[in-house]
Amino acid sequence: MDWGQQLTLSLVSRDQKKSKDPLLSVIVTTYDLRRERYLKRLIKSLVTQTCRAFETIFVIEKHPVLCQVIEAYAKEEGLTNIQTIFNSSTPGISASRNIGMASSTSSIISIVDDDVILPDTWVQSVVTLFNDPGIAAATGPVVPKWEEQSMSWIPPEFHWLFGCSSWFTKNVQSETRNVWGANMAFKRSVLERIGGFSSRMGGIHGKRLHGEENELSLRLKRASPGGIIFSPSMRVEHCISRQRLNIRMITRSSYDMGRTRLVYSGNKQLLDEEMNVVRRIVENGIGKSLLTLPIRPKKSISIFSLAVIVLLFGALGYMNGSSRRSPGL
Repeated sequence: MDWGQQLTLSLVSRDQKKSKDPLLSVIVTTYDLRRERYLKRLIKSLVTQTCRAFETIFVIEKHPVLCQVIEAYAKEEGLTNIQTIFNSSTPGISASRNIGMASSTSSIISIVDDDVILPDTWVQSVVTLFNDPGIAAATGPVVPKWEEQSMSWIPPEFHWLFGCSSWFTKNVQSETRNVWGANMAFKRSVLERIGGFSSRMGGIHGKRLHGEENELSLRLKRASPGGIIFSPSMRVEHCISRQRLNIRMITRSSYDMGRTRLVYSGNKQLLDEEMNVVRRIVENGIGKSLLTLPIRPKKSISIFSLAVIVLLFGALGYMNGSSRRSPGL
């Protein structure tokens, strides 16, 4: 079923449920049985929302049993107005998000990762933001929630490795270049106009090149007069396990980040954010860690090593992508 077919079904469903239309649709995609504990945390945070006029749609891949797990826990916690959908067609996070969008009934569509925790006012914050007709999309801070305190040595410049936005230093509502995948919301009409996420991009069961949010943000800005807003009120916590701090994950994330920056190649202004992060990694990750080496050698060596790996594999990814120009970009 393609986006157009899904959209038609969605519109029929919306007409049938017109009197019960929620103010916000929250879409979550998941595929890994090991993420059950994160899903439970997310459901708990949804239950405590101050604004209850929302629906939640979970789109599951790979393991159909996750549908039953989510439904059982939602019932136990008292989360109502919930759908679980198993994606048995086109695999990947982009396709699953599009399925969720097409099955939703609200004029505002939000998407969050399955391992985030929402503050009690998150839904109300998103709904309030979109009272402004000039906003086409919104995103907010994604801060790390380290599962082990021993991981807190990682400086903000590197938090993007874990899907967090701590390196982004703005703390006031302002227009921004793109949404962040763990925490984003859109006007439904805008998503319909641009056709949702591109099936050429987006992870498939933890594999394949990412960058789908950046590509969608570029299309959105070209097609819509409304802007993408960063709002501190949309803050979420992103649970980060110790297992994610390993050399394979870091090299892969750095390499993929380098390749996905091709979305912005040829436009220096669009790459300003990345260049700012690179400068901070060089200054703080390399320069500052060398200066503090005699004072705190273990931490300084760890930061220095992380900086070298990130810069090296990020550059390799960008150069490789530039020479091959992957059809996925």
